[in-house]
Amino acid sequence: MGAEWQAFLQALTVVAVVVSAVLLAVLQRCSHRWRGARLKEAAVAVALGELLVPLLAGLVALMPGTPWRIGYLVAGGLAVCGLVAHVATYLRHDDTADAFDDRQVQWGLPLSAAVCLSLVVFSCAPADWSAYVVAGLSVALVFTGTGRAWLLLAHLDRAAGGPPHLPTVSR
Repeated sequence: MGAEWQAFLQALTVVAVVVSAVLLAVLQRCSHRWRGARLKEAAVAVALGELLVPLLAGLVALMPGTPWRIGYLVAGGLAVCGLVAHVATYLRHDDTADAFDDRQVQWGLPLSAAVCLSLVVFSCAPADWSAYVVAGLSVALVFTGTGRAWLLLAHLDRAAGGPPHLPTVSR
């Protein structure tokens, strides 16, 4: 692995750590809104899981003597297992699903599955260009994980009936 790839993986890992920490703090702060609702708990787990893929893969890839592909295979495989668990949770609790949960399964899960499966497939590809695809997919997971959590928090705010949290300017 070249120096430029090490720098990229370090930056990606730092971004994933920071975003995961902030997101975890915000989700914990609002946990009373989603705890106990199995489908919302699964949505939180998938959102955090998508952020943990680049984090875990980057940490493994930065270990001395470890091929970068190992981290992405393991992390991508765990993410696919998490998505399967989300589908299983949805099937067990579909009677309590609301429009948000339905959209997560209809749109969010197929998108995440495509990204995670592509990550695993391109991690196995021997071509040099596959590293660029994996890098792009890793960045995409940071955005999709953050987007999933943001959508969940926005849905929980609407469901609570509270006013939107808009910034104010004092004069």
